[in-house]
Amino acid sequence: MKFKWLKKIFSFQFFGTIVGSAPISTVFYIGYLPEWGRHWSALFSVIFSIILIYNTCGFENSYLAMSYILLLQSIYGFLLANLMVPIFRKSHPFAKNESIVIDSFIAQSFFFAMSVPAIVHIASIIDGITSHLCQVVFICNPFVLKVLFTILTLLGPYFILRFFDVMEFWPTSRMFLYTELSINRIIAGIIPALYSLLFLYLFAFLFFDLTLVQVLDFYKVVFHHTYTHLMLIFLVLKKTFTFKNLYILCKKIGIIGAMDHYGLINAKHYDMKYLG
Repeated sequence: MKFKWLKKIFSFQFFGTIVGSAPISTVFYIGYLPEWGRHWSALFSVIFSIILIYNTCGFENSYLAMSYILLLQSIYGFLLANLMVPIFRKSHPFAKNESIVIDSFIAQSFFFAMSVPAIVHIASIIDGITSHLCQVVFICNPFVLKVLFTILTLLGPYFILRFFDVMEFWPTSRMFLYTELSINRIIAGIIPALYSLLFLYLFAFLFFDLTLVQVLDFYKVVFHHTYTHLMLIFLVLKKTFTFKNLYILCKKIGIIGAMDHYGLINAKHYDMKYLG
């Protein structure tokens, strides 16, 4: 059979519990940690983002490329979470809601992607001030200054988002009461990122002379490349797969069986529709 090896990989036992839902929903089982699962998940997002940027555009490339990569990371994470979290709930009925921490991972990636102009602008000004002080007043090691600049640009966004995540401003606290739908859970995790972005940009506008025009020009390019990337993916999939062919492929490799097993779809209905 052409898809025999894929069927073994994506059999519903494997797809629904090991490869698919559990590692994704709990961010490689970080959600099972007894304390601070959401914070560890966000920290893992920082580490994952560093590795991803290093292996794609590199740190010597433009900040536009970094923001673009991180925005794609959050978008694909959002889509993957909406697929995997329902399967995780069905296949792990006794798992606590607190073990689902993929929303923290996505929110941290999204905040990183959308805060690049403000973080870089603030860090550059602070770096200029400290460099001037080191030349006039202190004797500083350039390597130490570079490390401090890196820590500020990487851990600054992490701690800002952690603050707003802990505070759970409206409507986050209310949405966490209705987390049966995976989309609610993910949106509830992203809302603190929106509060964090509002705070960060107001701070940069008021105290560091960042302008709205600079931010809009930056993200005009980022959003253009992101839109182009997603449209290319969509067009390739649209040209390659019809719904019927996609259904047949998913059925052959076991995805339809997994989703039917956990009650996510009615396979008999779609068998009649696409297979006669």
